[in-house]
Amino acid sequence: MEILVLWVLILRTLAAFWRVRPLAGALLIPYLAWVTFAAALTCSVWQRNPGLLAQPAAGTDPTPASRPCYEPAFANRHETDIINAGCPLEFKKG
Repeated sequence: MEILVLWVLILRTLAAFWRVRPLAGALLIPYLAWVTFAAALTCSVWQRNPGLLAQPAAGTDPTPASRPCYEPAFANRHETDIINAGCPLEFKKG
């Protein structure tokens, strides 16, 4: 939602600058393009990784059973294994 507000404000600023001096408005076009690309990229990453960004519902157990990091035997694994499994590093026992 915030990205839409940012996009609209950039577009309005571009239009206002264009009326005063077209070059000033034209110089905002790459910024608008970058914000559009960054939003599309973020949306794509978000859609491809729904489990990493999902917040647990109120009253539910925040520890998904499908993650191996919640198994006791996983605690002594290498840090790379812990990260690749999507587990926070606090599961690494020193």
